[in-house]
Formats: sequence, C-alpha cells, structure tokens
Amino acid sequence: MRYAGDGSSMITVGRVTVNASQVARQPDMFYIASRLGCNRVCSTVKIAPTDETPRSDGPLTAIRGGTVVTPGGAQAADLLIRGERIAAVGSEGTDADAVIDARGLVVLPGGLDPHVHLGDLGIAHRETIAHGTAAALLGGITSLFEHPLSVPATTTAARYAAKRVLAERDSRLDIGLWGAIVPGELDEIPGQWRAGARGFKAFVVDSGGIFPRSDDDTLLEGMRRVAALGGLVLVHCESNAIVAGETRRIRAAGGRDGRAHAESRPPIAETEATSRVLHLARAAGARVQIVHVSDADAAAADGDAVTLEHTLHHLILDIEPCTPGRRR
Repeated sequence: MRYAGDGSSMITVGRVTVNASQVARQPDMFYIASRLGCNRVCSTVKIAPTDETPRSDGPLTAIRGGTVVTPGGAQAADLLIRGERIAAVGSEGTDADAVIDARGLVVLPGGLDPHVHLGDLGIAHRETIAHGTAAALLGGITSLFEHPLSVPATTTAARYAAKRVLAERDSRLDIGLWGAIVPGELDEIPGQWRAGARGFKAFVVDSGGIFPRSDDDTLLEGMRRVAALGGLVLVHCESNAIVAGETRRIRAAGGRDGRAHAESRPPIAETEATSRVLHLARAAGARVQIVHVSDADAAAADGDAVTLEHTLHHLILDIEPCTPGRRR
C-alpha cells in the first residue's frame, strides 16, 4: 500500500492497516495539507505496511508554515511527525530529516469514512479498491472501512482473507474491512475475526440478493458470537415486512418515480427495525452501530453500547422537489 500524490494538492501522513479496530484508535495522527484550486503536487509520501501498532520511532518529518487546525482552533504552526505518529505541533526551528513546505496551506486531520462500498471481487467494473481509495484520498479521507458487499458477499473467512490481500496490495490509504453476519454462515465469524475483522455487518431487510437478510434468530445468535469476541455489530435497519408491503401497494397504484421509492420506505420502517435491533443487542450483550440513520426518532437511541452513523444527504435531501412521474 502507498500514498500517492500524483495530480493532487495535498500532503498526507498516515499508516497502513487492514484491522478495523486499529484504524480509529489514533484519529489525531492523520493530517492533510491542501490548497483549494491548486494542482501543484506538494509531495508523494510512501508508507510501508505495518503491524497493528503505529511506529513512534524513525525519521522526523516537519510540515512547515501551514495553518494547523486542531480541536483547540486554528494556528500558524509546524507539525512534526516521528515515524507514524504526530510528535508535536508548533515546534518551529526543530531539525528534521525531511521538510514539507506547507506555506499557504491549511493542515487538517484526515477524514475517516466508516461506510464505503468499493469494488473488486466480482464488481470491479464499478470501482476497484485502487481507484476508490485514490478518490477518497483526493477528497481528504485518509482512513475508511469497506463493507462486505462483494460478489459473492464477503461472508466467509476465505473471502475475507482474499479481500484483505487485495486491500494490502491496492489501497492507497488506511483501510479496515468489515466482516459479515448472514444466515447459514455464523460459524464463519471466528475465522473472519482471526483474519482481521473487528466489526460485522448485517441486514434486516432484503438488499437485492447480494447480501442475505438476517432474521431475528440469526441476528441474535450472530450478536452473541460477535460479543463473545469483543467485536462490533453493524446493522442496516429497515423493516423488511413494512418495506415489502408499502412497495407492493405503491406499485399496484402505479407508483414508479422517486417519490414512490421514498414513500415505500416510511420512517416507521426504520424506527421499528432500529428498536427491534437494539432489543436484540441488549439481550446479546453486543455493541451495535446503526448505519446510515435518517430518522430523528431512530437517532434517539442512547447507551454506551450503541453508536449511530449518518451522512450529509440524510440531513439535507428532501423529497418535495421530486416531480411526480419523473423517471431516471
């Protein structure tokens, strides 16, 4: 794996791992320096694959002259990196083995995207790991988590290991790979864990045939097994029965446009499924993450063992501008 700056206007510093548990452990050690509207190649930084512990020894690199943004605010400062860790902020004049000129640039923590669907393994025509991670890097993302929706889905230890080989070879940034909970393959969970998975994705709604839906019994038992390992369970929460019923009724009435699609997935489909999944998680003693939350009532879940994920379009996109009858 490597960081490549060809054609970009950013400097990135980070480390490489495919263990999802490690990617988020040190979010403050990923920094990007970018100049908006600038096509200048600032630097190309190559990072060799590492073990699970980021190195704190090795050469000292200084990013000098930039405006560094931290939780405390923005300041004109130098950023020092020792090995693969941020060593200091604001140490002007310190001798360094390598110096990167960041004058006129803003130095920001790199973004972490926990929900990415890349290609390869059956759907490389859509996007490969190499292309997808390069695009993420250009957009300021330095770490991401890949979901297991390959073709076939990454639901076994063998498929997980195969995807890990591709990730180690082709990813241009830090990447974690989620494992999977699916009917009939719960015995694969320990093997995926040993291969590096620290989180396991499940659907409670039909996903179009690529990734099998888990019924309550499958999900509960899968949660128990993941909890015993100390992992995280990620769940796509929509009521399969409600979505199927609404879809059937709307299609029977002739609905085929964007509004029809939205109306086939009413808020109750998400809130009902979220409530049910949280009850199962409590019974299993599992840590759970609800993915792409779009409803305020679903987001009302609280507790130390629950995290919620949402994206910008869930906050700002509105069905009202959709013209009835318009089709793709």
